Amino acid sequence: MRPVSSKLNYLQIFYLLLLASLAGCLLGKKMKPPTMFPEWTPETMKNALINATTAAMHSVDVVRFFQTERGYHGRFYCALQYELEQAGLMANGAILEMEYQKSRRHGTLQRPDIVFHIPAEHSSATVTENNFAVWALKRRASVAEATSDFVLLDDMFETLRYPFGFFVNIDSTDPMRQHYTGAHQDRLVAVATKLINAQVHISWSGSDAVGA
Repeated sequence: MRPVSSKLNYLQIFYLLLLASLAGCLLGKKMKPPTMFPEWTPETMKNALINATTAAMHSVDVVRFFQTERGYHGRFYCALQYELEQAGLMANGAILEMEYQKSRRHGTLQRPDIVFHIPAEHSSATVTENNFAVWALKRRASVAEATSDFVLLDDMFETLRYPFGFFVNIDSTDPMRQHYTGAHQDRLVAVATKLINAQVHISWSGSDAVGA
């Protein structure tokens, strides 16, 4: 047998690599992204998010942050990101974003205060997939303000299929949940936080507390 020339070997290797690359791209387009946290049930995920939110609120313990919604928002966001990382939830491309601008392709133009998701442009998923939680913050919310935020949260539940939404009433002891009249009682979590005698006081609305 005559040995195959080195030139032919190099060409064969090149074409094999090219075909493998093309095959990988085609398969990649057909594959769905892996299910996020497949071992977590909706209840354990909800409890993990409530625990992270609680810990984050306890971390915001400076008077100045309770004086404005924007000030609290920024500090809470940083604390929440840390707690989600500690819980092992910041994985597989999941990120926490502040005032992420939704576009027409999302079916809504609102700018939620905080969202926990995998951006659709970073995966092959649709805009209604890989959405995990949304937070709406309001300082000393009036009934009208709370109701308005509840409507926006309902929009996130229905349009983008967020399974959980948090309403955080800053510098208050009233979670305002009694004013929610939407169709997603099981997805809404309402809580209030206030600094009293230099201690963070957190008020959950009945069944929204972990273990209730």
